[in-house]
Amino acid sequence: MLWLSIGPAAARMIELWPAIVEYFTVFIPKKSAILMRSNAYEEIAKLLKQSTLKAEFQFSVDSSSLFTRFTLKFRCQEPLVHEIFMELELLGRTLAGHILKAEVAQKLLEDLESKTVRR
Repeated sequence: MLWLSIGPAAARMIELWPAIVEYFTVFIPKKSAILMRSNAYEEIAKLLKQSTLKAEFQFSVDSSSLFTRFTLKFRCQEPLVHEIFMELELLGRTLAGHILKAEVAQKLLEDLESKTVRR
């Protein structure tokens, strides 16, 4: 269930990004010295200083969308073991298309196709 909810949660973080940064870097330092001393605040402030944090949220949004179809299909009650090979193959092709350069992905998929045993 966690993977299914990470995309929408990360998308919401990106949507609210300016307000989040303002709250933790401007509002709290001006209004609440007590909160600034808490471990939770210190951890959040440390994370917000990372230049890649927003990009990491965007990566989570983009990545979760690749897996949503797969995870939704296999979280049902009935056994789907007979479909797993085909679904994993489709997931692998989708990931290869997003991660690799087009020509490298095509070559890899051709190589795999020549070695795949079909029923």
